[in-house]
Amino acid sequence: MTKAPNGGAPAPLLEVRNLRTYFHTDAGDTRAVDGISFSISAGKTLAVVGESGCGKTVTALSILQLIPQPPGEFASGEIRLFGRDLLRLTPQGVARDPRRASRHDFSGAGHQP
Repeated sequence: MTKAPNGGAPAPLLEVRNLRTYFHTDAGDTRAVDGISFSISAGKTLAVVGESGCGKTVTALSILQLIPQPPGEFASGEIRLFGRDLLRLTPQGVARDPRRASRHDFSGAGHQP
């Protein structure tokens, strides 16, 4: 568990701040995720629900960094895992981090479970 800088309550394991994931295509630009923020603490579960097309899947794929670039783009925001911003790390930096999480550390129910 990661401690807060001031020694207080534990910091979230995963924190998404103002994430914006856009897609640029010949038909134009799509703002699939436009400013979502949330955090998940150790031992907690987050359920993401919403209407079809509201950005649930793109949010999850963004966290896992499975958005193809191009046409996708992380326009802004942070995805912090154990306090480190995944969007700013190089693949080598992620590989060297002993606290790194793999895609197997995340779970979810698909559209048609």
